[in-house]
Amino acid sequence: MAAGSILVTAASGNIGTRLIPLLLSTLPSTRLILPTSSAAKLAKYGSNSRISIEEGSIKDPYWLGQLCVTHSVSTVFLNLTGTDELFTTMNALDSFRRSGTVKHLVYVSGAGDWTSPAGIKTLITRHTAGHVLMKTIVEQKLQHGGFPFSWTVLGPTLFFDNDLSFPDFLQSNLYDIPLGSIGISRVSCADIALAAVKAIEDRGKTLGSKKITIGSLHKYTDADTAALWSKALGREVHVRPVDEEGWKAFEMATVARAGKVWGRDIALMYRVFSEDGWGMSEEEYAFQVQVLGKEPDRYEDGVIQMANGEVEKLDKRYA
Repeated sequence: MAAGSILVTAASGNIGTRLIPLLLSTLPSTRLILPTSSAAKLAKYGSNSRISIEEGSIKDPYWLGQLCVTHSVSTVFLNLTGTDELFTTMNALDSFRRSGTVKHLVYVSGAGDWTSPAGIKTLITRHTAGHVLMKTIVEQKLQHGGFPFSWTVLGPTLFFDNDLSFPDFLQSNLYDIPLGSIGISRVSCADIALAAVKAIEDRGKTLGSKKITIGSLHKYTDADTAALWSKALGREVHVRPVDEEGWKAFEMATVARAGKVWGRDIALMYRVFSEDGWGMSEEEYAFQVQVLGKEPDRYEDGVIQMANGEVEKLDKRYA
């Protein structure tokens, strides 16, 4: 890989915690630049001479652009979320353009056709969740923005880890997300991190201007999910009813956890997934396997691992 450092956003998040060790082992001579609002979250990397932890706001395009110049950033892993995701992402893309150092970008979006006329029409017709809709704008901008760097889009489906965002079933045996009977593809954050490494290594040579959809070909229903968690926990887990009362209860639980703006947005997203399903084509799945060099992780195994290794941590987190 050519000289230059890699800037990794959200390094302390679900994907970032898997990505950093992979990058350190796969690219042993490359420096990593980790922007963060709290250096304490990345303290475990403080003694690594190949990592520079930079405390500041990713929302500040001037600070972000200067980081790229100061550290000769040639590659960026861009993974953002939040109610100001669109502003922050667009400002970041402009900062990378102005830096003159960035040569390749790996952007985390979501699974689906969000760039063709038919795909955009379906997305806008069905979705109201802002954090979903904004990603089609970003993908369109990458395609038509004339940026001086190559780019690869990652399109993950629903994270295994999302199950741990709604812990009620650990105490009440209720799996809180109304997934419905059509089904949703699931993906491990480890596979997203692996795809990111592959795209970073490639630097746009074969994966440039392409989208890698990541996740299971099988789509898991609420009944599937309840059965898997029941088996893993050794007790019966129920799912929230997919009706108006169920959706109201889910939204209120989400609002209590994430606030009114973000809570409503998440509820809107899940409602469409429940009604329409969410997954990928066989062609997208085959391309994913080619990129990863393996079959994606199984959700069945992920549930067992979460039940065995994460329950104690989760109980403390929500105590």
